[in-house]
Amino acid sequence: EIQIAALDSLNYLVWQARNHGRRKALMDISNEIVLDGILVELLGAPNSWLRQRSVELLGLLSDQPYELRPQLEYLLQEDSDTGVRTCVATALGQTAARWAIPVLLQALLDPNELVAETALHALGRVASPDDHIVVYILRELSAYGQKEDEETTRLAHAARTLLKKWRRITGGGRQKFA
Repeated sequence: EIQIAALDSLNYLVWQARNHGRRKALMDISNEIVLDGILVELLGAPNSWLRQRSVELLGLLSDQPYELRPQLEYLLQEDSDTGVRTCVATALGQTAARWAIPVLLQALLDPNELVAETALHALGRVASPDDHIVVYILRELSAYGQKEDEETTRLAHAARTLLKKWRRITGGGRQKFA
């Protein structure tokens, strides 16, 4: 489809500008994309590939438009396609969107383990050891699978790994993060 090819081309241009230090080009492209308004429409497209490519593009932009927050939250929580939900979590992590911490925490309950794990990794980029509710939830997740009769999930393992990383960074004691 033409729209998907166009989004892929825009993704490539934005990626090139971002990775080659072309800040002005990145800002110009980002502004044009946001001002055009088509991205808002594409986030609600019936085609899941269009929604996913649109989210990928948003993740590369210099700033995510404030008015898209409710739509991104909706896509992460309600989209029927796991690829779209995973992509939203990734984009929120890439852009370090602190406003998304509550919705990323909710995404830890996603029935699809890949979506939940991606949300956890996004939290690792967005949140910090100072976000006490996040630390508490990660501690609870990491405790899952500690008993002999419970299978350790990838999500519990990822939560333990993130807590260990934060412990190393802050020099925090076991009682705070473990």
